[in-house]
Amino acid sequence: MGSGASKKKKTQEEIAAENQQKSGAQGEKRDNDADVDRPDVELVVADATHPDWEQADVFVFSVPPDWEQQHKKQGRFYSRLYRFIGTWKVEQNVMTIRWDNTNKMDVIRADKSELVFDNPQTKLKIVVQEPNILPEWIMPECLSRRFERDDQSMKNFECGVCYFELWKCKCAAMRRYTRRVCEHYIHYECANFLLTQSKKEHGKADAECPVCGARFTEIKEVPDLMKDPRGWFQVVDADFGGSLSRTEVLNALGSVLPIERDKLVLAIEQHWHEWDPDQSGTITVKEFLEKGFFLLLVEACQSNVGFWLYNNQFMFDDMTFAS
Repeated sequence: MGSGASKKKKTQEEIAAENQQKSGAQGEKRDNDADVDRPDVELVVADATHPDWEQADVFVFSVPPDWEQQHKKQGRFYSRLYRFIGTWKVEQNVMTIRWDNTNKMDVIRADKSELVFDNPQTKLKIVVQEPNILPEWIMPECLSRRFERDDQSMKNFECGVCYFELWKCKCAAMRRYTRRVCEHYIHYECANFLLTQSKKEHGKADAECPVCGARFTEIKEVPDLMKDPRGWFQVVDADFGGSLSRTEVLNALGSVLPIERDKLVLAIEQHWHEWDPDQSGTITVKEFLEKGFFLLLVEACQSNVGFWLYNNQFMFDDMTFAS
């Protein structure tokens, strides 16, 4: 098995390189996994490091109890050093770690090897020591520098940094010299963290959108639609075209409303003709303000789902509006 710690580390690096070659090019799906002999083990042992920790830890990941029935890559892990239990989940090349003792969460990704997960922003790093090839129940589906779960975060209206629901905290659009760089939204505090970290670590005044990689220099909080409808329109108009598309409306409302995506899509599709009377396919500023867009939207959503809006200020089930 090896004659010393240094030799073991070298062997682990060699194995990681070999596994990368077997797994295919970075970011590609592993269609050739049938050729890899995956071990039938119930535990995976990994070294875990973080700049805020006094010393390195060892995480022991256990096979999901319902793996044979549901094949969901989600289970529990144990910290040998700090002696707490947490939960883990793998989607694409992303592993989500949640600490049960503090309820905090971190997200790491497999970049060049399935044996190494890390996060360049938070600096958490996990290096698998045993076994040398991961079992199917915890292996990443691909290798990529990007957090490939980001598309899933958009579908679920989650922040691409912390993966908590967008509506739970203040949301922000990312901009460069007053213009938006992409259509994505993340939490305001998470965006601030990215800018601060980029300046601290690299001396740069800009940071990278965690979803698409677009560079941004400033952030703009999404205004309250009830208090500042014109300001809301200007921020949501991602392409600066002077009108709102279905996608822009969907992404913006999904960032502030605790509603499932399919229900919001249904509400928008059923009532789009009310907000776009000239059938141009977009909503102009004039239509947005004159047609009482938000009141119509609330009525539409009210017929599909009842929920709290913003910080429980309004409850759709109890709201009535004058025609």
